[in-house]
Amino acid sequence: MRKLYTITQEGRFLPGQMLELSVSDTLNLDTFNLEVFFDQKELKEHALELFPRGLSWHGWRYLNTRHTYGDNVNGFYHDTSCLCEMNLEYVRRSFFSHSPSRLQSIFATETVEEAIEFRTRYREGKGKIFEIECNEYLKVDMNFIYLGVSNISGALLAHKYWQGMASANPFWECIVPLPATIVKEVSNLATMIG
Repeated sequence: MRKLYTITQEGRFLPGQMLELSVSDTLNLDTFNLEVFFDQKELKEHALELFPRGLSWHGWRYLNTRHTYGDNVNGFYHDTSCLCEMNLEYVRRSFFSHSPSRLQSIFATETVEEAIEFRTRYREGKGKIFEIECNEYLKVDMNFIYLGVSNISGALLAHKYWQGMASANPFWECIVPLPATIVKEVSNLATMIG
């Protein structure tokens, strides 16, 4: 068993808790159906067709979160983090199918110090740090989670991500396929270190 460190802002973790995949959306997010193409039932069936064993909390969140806003061709806003996830997932499926899906995983760091740095950089210093146990993980550079400036550059960045390559100034994350176990909260230790 490997020990890693993960962060939550949602207060979802308890010591001893087993994190597992779910075939139902535990977040109960609204699904946005397009009546002329499909309804919510078909959308949910398709999610399970793509992921028959279910999804992680992260997976349900990124599959269901609305990524396009606006009501006219020139007035659209795109949440690129959702689009990055699907780009990464389809590149993984096509070329790196042996790698764990981000949508069926949680994310961690190898040290408490790295978890503190992640929390500072990406969570405004908020969130509790927990030690987890897992059987396996894949270490990748988060800097490659980027769509680039064109579709081909986005594809190349995704390939570099899944290959485990390092950017000029890498920021490493560990993709932990579920199941994994929450061991204990280490936020007090993290406060002393940070």
